[in-house]
Amino acid sequence: MNGSITPLKHPVGDPRLWSRDMALLGGLIALQAPLIGPLLFGAPLGLPYVLTASIMGALTGAGLGWGVGVTLDGPGRRWPLLLMLLAGPLIGLVWGGAVGAVSALALPSGSDLFSVGGFLFSTSIAGIAGALVFGWFWFPYAWLRVKRLATWPLVLCAALMGLPVGLCSVLIMATAWFLLTPMPMDDLII
Repeated sequence: MNGSITPLKHPVGDPRLWSRDMALLGGLIALQAPLIGPLLFGAPLGLPYVLTASIMGALTGAGLGWGVGVTLDGPGRRWPLLLMLLAGPLIGLVWGGAVGAVSALALPSGSDLFSVGGFLFSTSIAGIAGALVFGWFWFPYAWLRVKRLATWPLVLCAALMGLPVGLCSVLIMATAWFLLTPMPMDDLII
């Protein structure tokens, strides 16, 4: 092991605490982030969608928190820090995508959103939101746990970032859509 990338040397805490805090984070982010759609576009997602997202965010967050807590105190303790830092956004992408996929089933039927496109949009936007949140959150949280410092200020700060996370997710998705959608040369204004 080289000196610049070292594994964790101290326990990161009780998996139950990780589970509790990730459930709170997932539930509150998933409650707020979908509200950015109606605020920006006036497209109502419906109360069932938002509630499903919040419940799924909390349930999957609890499972994710438990798994991360157990992993970081077990086999993950020997993993290089760089690997763990890179894995954070990928884990968040899967976490958010799963929440978005299940929540898409609660989209209002009869609307344009209740379609394969709506399912893919919900899954993609939620995946981006999960990557943004878990990608930056888990490491400072683990550091606070290792140092045995209070985690509630970080959890509260992160949990209140639902609308900005939703906005960033929409902007990232719109940018990707713009860059990846082929544009005919005739449409360019020169």
